[in-house]
Amino acid sequence: MLFSIVQIFVLSALSHASQDAPACTDKQDLAFLIDTTTTITEQGVVMAQSLAISIISNFTINKDYTRAAYVSFGHESMIRFSFKTFSSNEEVDLMIALDDSLNGTARYESETKILNETMHVLNLLFSEELGSRPDVNRVLIFISNGKFTDELQSEIVQEYLKEQNIKLLVAGVGREIDVGLLELLVDDKVNDIFTAEERNSGYMIDRIHELTKEFCNRNSTQINENSSSIS
Repeated sequence: MLFSIVQIFVLSALSHASQDAPACTDKQDLAFLIDTTTTITEQGVVMAQSLAISIISNFTINKDYTRAAYVSFGHESMIRFSFKTFSSNEEVDLMIALDDSLNGTARYESETKILNETMHVLNLLFSEELGSRPDVNRVLIFISNGKFTDELQSEIVQEYLKEQNIKLLVAGVGREIDVGLLELLVDDKVNDIFTAEERNSGYMIDRIHELTKEFCNRNSTQINENSSSIS
């Protein structure tokens, strides 16, 4: 009798756990890389904030589902919060809204640079130490006017992201957007580049879901192929 009760309890717990466990398509790591230089207008800053918060609001932020991170960059880059810092949508929204580097009090005078320190910061950000998960879809959402120092830097960034299996989505923001340089960062110039207006957040959200499904399908196919080769 006791054994039956224990058995029922264990089966019930396993069933409950399996129901609560998120599916592959429910999990992603979303990082926002936001330009905070003075080449971005005040209006552009507000648009960047609104876009980031609008996207975040459509995902469940916690350690098991979607994790969010945020990096600001100018003449130096800084991780404002990593994938393991916050575990709720409210915390992430508040941090983005209150960040001094986005509200005009601490934005840099220098021309935008995306290599040097930014590359170092991205390497650190997308590490397991800071909560990034290599087994989920990882997306970097880059919000900028595209005024980098040169085209070579765009190529280096693109190569790095491909090596790390990180998908890049770009949102142009500000009055003067260098669309040409922004386009150099993405392979799919139709589906992966947007303007940073809140009404476009729906398209970006749909694209993130699409990329997550593609990632999960590739993983599932690879697992099946590996299983077949072993058997």
